[in-house]
Amino acid sequence: MRALVKRLESAAVNDAQDVARAEIADGQPAVARVALERRLARAKSAADAVNVMLAGRDDELGARWRLIDGEGREIQKLDLRRD
Repeated sequence: MRALVKRLESAAVNDAQDVARAEIADGQPAVARVALERRLARAKSAADAVNVMLAGRDDELGARWRLIDGEGREIQKLDLRRD
């Protein structure tokens, strides 16, 4: 937990201890949630936001995630073109 708190604090994550506790003790995907929130806040368009979600990782926080459908199949690309 200490290593995770240190990594989160180094990345300027607010409430690093609470995030680490939720991740480790409570079994929540707290680090991935924080990573997504931070990256989506910097997105300048819907396409940027989709790319963040599809990227599936934030190396600075050491977080990974997947976008899946209701059957658990991973969605790896989306066509955002409007016809």
